[in-house]
Amino acid sequence: MCKQSICEIYIMNKYTVIFNAVAVLFIAAMVYCLFVGCNRQGIALQKLNLYTLNGELVNWDTLKGKTIVANFWATWCGPCLQEKPFLEQARLALEKEGVVFLTISEEDTTTIAQYKNQKKYGFTYLKSDNNFKMLGIFSIPQTYIINKEGKVIHSQLGGRNWANPESLDLIRQAL
Repeated sequence: MCKQSICEIYIMNKYTVIFNAVAVLFIAAMVYCLFVGCNRQGIALQKLNLYTLNGELVNWDTLKGKTIVANFWATWCGPCLQEKPFLEQARLALEKEGVVFLTISEEDTTTIAQYKNQKKYGFTYLKSDNNFKMLGIFSIPQTYIINKEGKVIHSQLGGRNWANPESLDLIRQAL
């Protein structure tokens, strides 16, 4: 009789371990999807609170129906700074075709404004009050090309030469 009790305890513990393992895997998958996997191609800019350097909340209605290149960056990020001249060249080539270039940082507006005043690029500089990690952005630069319907058609992790013909054509696909 004693052996049967030990056997029942063993089986009960075995099922408890399996159930707990499945629960942990499910929770891990949900967290991954929420913060990493599901957000990579599906960033919804319209859900972000973005501010101009004057502190005004961005009105998303003014951007509806426009092709957007949204570049997440920081002034301390070497690869971000290296790709800025290429983004500026792309902006100069494509802005007249209706492409809007947004550069979005989570830094304070004073820091962003100092960079803007030094470099004189023509981007629209915005400050995000959302932590990039909560958006699924764990590394910068991260750039999204968003078509007129608001769908992300390309996500670029890391710097890129945005001024070369291949990159310009990629952006034009969103027009």
